[in-house]
Amino acid sequence: MVQPLTLTLSGTQANGQFYLTFQGQNGQNYVLQTSTNLMTGWTPVWTNAPINGLLTFTNANATDQARFYRVSQ
Repeated sequence: MVQPLTLTLSGTQANGQFYLTFQGQNGQNYVLQTSTNLMTGWTPVWTNAPINGLLTFTNANATDQARFYRVSQ
């Protein structure tokens, strides 16, 4: 049974970096995509599998006025 993905933490750090932490199933790859438009332009930026059930992504260049993130298996 595949567990549902759960966002556990997100925010902006003091240095302007944006981060996401989410829970996933060990051994399962997840693809993080970003876009500045919810309807189109989704670009994969990161693929990884959880370690101890957690994944953390940091955007060191979080300079857009708006950016959207989504994760798929």
